[in-house]
Amino acid sequence: MTAGSSANATWRSAEELTAEAARPVGRPILHQQWTDVMFLHWPVRPGVLEAFMPPGVRVDSYEGWSYVGLVPFAMRDLGIGKGPVLPWVGSFGECNIRLYTVDRQGRRGVLFLTLECSRLLSCMTARVAFGLPYRWSRVDHAASGNRHEWRIQGLTRAGRCRQLRLATSVTGTHARDDIDHFLTDRWGLHTRHAGRTWYLPTEHDRWPLRRMHVEFIRQTLTDVCGLSGLSNPVVHAAWASHVQVRFGSPSLVC
Repeated sequence: MTAGSSANATWRSAEELTAEAARPVGRPILHQQWTDVMFLHWPVRPGVLEAFMPPGVRVDSYEGWSYVGLVPFAMRDLGIGKGPVLPWVGSFGECNIRLYTVDRQGRRGVLFLTLECSRLLSCMTARVAFGLPYRWSRVDHAASGNRHEWRIQGLTRAGRCRQLRLATSVTGTHARDDIDHFLTDRWGLHTRHAGRTWYLPTEHDRWPLRRMHVEFIRQTLTDVCGLSGLSNPVVHAAWASHVQVRFGSPSLVC
């Protein structure tokens, strides 16, 4: 049995995933708000992504496909525990490239290949504390009505350009199909840190998703991560105005 089919064998219904979202993470270690969240996805056969998986984690799939996600958004009101919002450092632009995962305990999550961030201190803190692949980049977002534009610019250590130019328009159509649940209702993340694999649980309200039309996209973020040929077409695109997120304490996978 392949990694993709094994993960898919334990796939739960959209109703079960919605019920799971109501479970609290316990005492949060972080809280934050995400605004103007863009979900863009390309389908990929699960076998293509197996090499990216850390020990104890497999590729998660839906109807024989897994997905590569590009998710730009604005971070707002970051705070530690239940404490107050951190000034300046707690608000910034971010964009991640993510894959979809399931671990030995059946916990579904995401695995980040890169997290582009416009706050250097936030990048350094997240890398040290959780082993997340944050990278300092310029992240610009402009919105006018239902139209959004994103620009990201950064460099790798080898001098390769990490960039994104994206223009989208949001429609009034709500997006809550099963594939929307699979791609957005993920209640944790997997990460490799200090030689071990960890699961960091998250809790948030149901995404207020709407359909989104991609007018223009040009990017090298997936190429730099080792995944080429994904610029066009985007097969899934959705937008959410905001959601409040709480992170629980990490637990060991292996």
